[in-house]
Amino acid sequence: MCRHLQTVAALLCAAAPRVSGIAHDTVLPHHTPARCRCAPWANNASAVKLWENATAAAAAGVACAMPANAVTPDLALPDYSPADGWCLADCGGDGGGAWYTWCVPPRDAPSGINLLVVNASTVGVNFVTADMGVRAGCRVVAELRAAGAEATAGSFTGYSTLYRDPTAARALSYHHVALHNLAPRTSYEYRVRVSDVPAAPPGAATWRRTAGVKWCSGGNFELASDPFGQGFAGGDTWCPLLPPGAAPDAMVAMCEAVCGAANASACGGFTFYPAAGGVGAQCCFRTSTASKPPAPASTAVCYEKVGFAGPCSAAASAWSSWLGFTSLYDEGVTKLALYADMGVFVTESGGFPKVPSLPAPAQHNIGNVMDDVAAGRVDWVIHSGDHAYEFEVNGGARGDGYMDAYSALLAHAPWAPGWGNHEYLELDRGNRLAHIAAGLISERQTVQGATRMFYSVDVGLLHLLHLDLSPYWCRFSGCGAVDTCGFPDEWVADASATDPDARYNFTGYRAAVMDFMRRDLAAVDRARTPWVMVTAHYPLYETFDNTAPMTEADFGARGDGAAGTPSKAQAALDFEPMLAEFGVDFYFAGHNHNYEATWPVYKGRVVGHASYTDPQAPIHILSGSAGPPEPDLFSLTVPAWSRERSRLTVNSYTRLTLYNASVAAFEQVANGNSTTIDAFTVVQTRADRSAPFTCFEGC
Repeated sequence: MCRHLQTVAALLCAAAPRVSGIAHDTVLPHHTPARCRCAPWANNASAVKLWENATAAAAAGVACAMPANAVTPDLALPDYSPADGWCLADCGGDGGGAWYTWCVPPRDAPSGINLLVVNASTVGVNFVTADMGVRAGCRVVAELRAAGAEATAGSFTGYSTLYRDPTAARALSYHHVALHNLAPRTSYEYRVRVSDVPAAPPGAATWRRTAGVKWCSGGNFELASDPFGQGFAGGDTWCPLLPPGAAPDAMVAMCEAVCGAANASACGGFTFYPAAGGVGAQCCFRTSTASKPPAPASTAVCYEKVGFAGPCSAAASAWSSWLGFTSLYDEGVTKLALYADMGVFVTESGGFPKVPSLPAPAQHNIGNVMDDVAAGRVDWVIHSGDHAYEFEVNGGARGDGYMDAYSALLAHAPWAPGWGNHEYLELDRGNRLAHIAAGLISERQTVQGATRMFYSVDVGLLHLLHLDLSPYWCRFSGCGAVDTCGFPDEWVADASATDPDARYNFTGYRAAVMDFMRRDLAAVDRARTPWVMVTAHYPLYETFDNTAPMTEADFGARGDGAAGTPSKAQAALDFEPMLAEFGVDFYFAGHNHNYEATWPVYKGRVVGHASYTDPQAPIHILSGSAGPPEPDLFSLTVPAWSRERSRLTVNSYTRLTLYNASVAAFEQVANGNSTTIDAFTVVQTRADRSAPFTCFEGC
C-alpha cells in the first residue's frame, strides 16, 4: 500500500497512475435522484463522453447510472465518496447545489441482483429492496425458462430477511430464492420479485444469546392472550410472567416457542428476566432486536431470533427484467475466476497530489470477468473477502453502489463470496454480506452444518472450502475500539466485557472452524472432485513489506499476536497441517493488494523441488489486487518458497481452468487490458489424491 512508504518512495508510489479495468456502463432504471430530477444524459456532450457507449447514454434517457468512465462524477471528492449511481441534476429554476445528484436504490423493485453458487445443479438468487424493511417477512418468487423461450419452465419461492444499517437510520429487506434441479451447462433466463404473502425463513428458529443487557431493543410485540397463564408483568401485554418453579432453561424454551415459528413474521426476540426482588421471571417480547444497551450488573439476557424475517406490510414489488445465465455442472472442464480485495474506485490521473480528471474508468475487474464469461473462459467466481471498502460507508450507500455495479456480472455468473477484515469495519460485524449470502448458507447448512464462517461447495472438478479466519487476523491491541476483532455477533461471550479475550469466544470459534475443516476435507470424494482448494481472505505465505508503520484503523489486520492467541502464527499452526494431511492442492487468499504464488511449500520449506509437476505439498496463491484502494509492496527479501517472478503489484485477478483430474492451469490477468501477466500449469498424477502429502509427518 502506498501508505506503507515514506518520503521520496511515497511520492513515487502516489505519482504512479492506477491501472484501470475494462469499463462498462451500468444503467439503474429504478433508482431515483436524491434531490431534484435527472436531466437527459444526451443533452450534455461532456457527460456523454463519460459513457463507454454513447448510444447507451442516449438510451438511458433520464435514468440514474454509473457511466463506465465516471462511477463518481467528481474526482475532487474523497476516494470513498462514490455512492449508488448518479445523474445530471435538473433542479428547475432554483439551480442550487451541484450539477449532479447521487441516486438512491429502489423501494419497490429488485436491486443488486446476484447469483450464488450452491452446488452443481442449484444456484441461489439474492437481491434487495430499500424499503425500510417492510418486505423483510415476505415470500420471494422466481420464474425460470430456457434461454429464448416464451413459456416459463418453473417457479420457485423463497424468503426474506431484515438488515438494519448500523451507521444509518434505515433498514433493508434482503430476499433469497434457490433455483433447483438445473440441467448442467444449460442456458436459462430468470426473473424475481417480492410477493405480498408472508414467508418465514427455512428451518426452526435459532437464537443468539447476549447476557448482561438492559433489554432486547425493538418495538413491543403485544400478545393477544396470556401464553403461560400467569398474567403479565406490570400489565404489559408483551411481558408475560413464567410459571414459578420451572428451571431457567425450561423458561427460556417456553419463550422461544411463543416467539418461534408461529410468530415468524412478527416476533423478533425477547428479553428473559430471572425472578428477582419478589418479581417473578418473565420474558418481554420484541418485534425486532437491533442494538442491545450494555448493563454489566444486569441478569437479563437477550435472545435474538437469527434470520428473523420481520414484517410483510407492503404491496408486491415489480418484477426484475429477465436475466440470462448458464448453469453449473458436476464434471468436465471447470473454469472460474478468483480474486479478493475489490471496491468501486476510479482511476486517478498521475501526479502528486492527485489531479482530478475525467473521464476516469474504474480500476476494478468487473468488466474483465464479464468479457470472460461471454467468451466462455469463466463459468463462476470466487471472491475471497474485502468488498466495497466498506459496505457501510456513507450510511450504506457505498455498499448499495458496489452491489449494483457488481450485479452487471453476478446476475449472470454465480459467485462464492468470503469475508475479510473490511467486512468487520463501520460497525457492520460482517452482517451485510451475511444477508447477501444467506440463501447460500441456508442451503449448505441443511447438508453440512455450514455457517457464514465456514462452508464448502462442489462445482465440476473442484471442491472449495471457504473459511472466515478474521478472528485470527483482526486481533491487535485496541481492536475492540475499531471493529469486533473479527468476530461476528454469534461468537460474543460476554457483551459487557471490554477486554477482547473476555468478550469474544475465540476458543469456541477455533474449535468449531477446525472441526468443520477436518470433517469437510475427510468427506471429499476425490474421484468426483480431484482438485481441492481452501480459501480464506488471509494468506499463510506472503512476502509483504510490513516494516513501515500502519496508518489504517485496523493496522492492516496483521494478526501479530503470539502463538496460542488469536494471531497469524496460530492460524498457520492450526490449518497448515490439515492442508498437508488431506492433500489439499491449493490455498487461495488475498488481503495483501498484490499477486504472489509459492512453490509447493510446507512449514516454510519448499517440498521436493521448485516445480509444479507432481507437487508434494500445497501451493499458495495470493491474488488481492482485483480493485483495492492502493497497492501493497513486497519486501526486498525473497524466500526460497516464493516464486519470485510472480510477485506483481499491478491490479489483476486469477483465472483457473481445471482440464481434468491431472492438469490445472493458472493465469494472472491484468485489469487494464486483460493480458496474461503470469501463468503456470500444475500437473498432479498422485494415485491417491486424498492421502497426506509425503511431507506431512516429517517436513
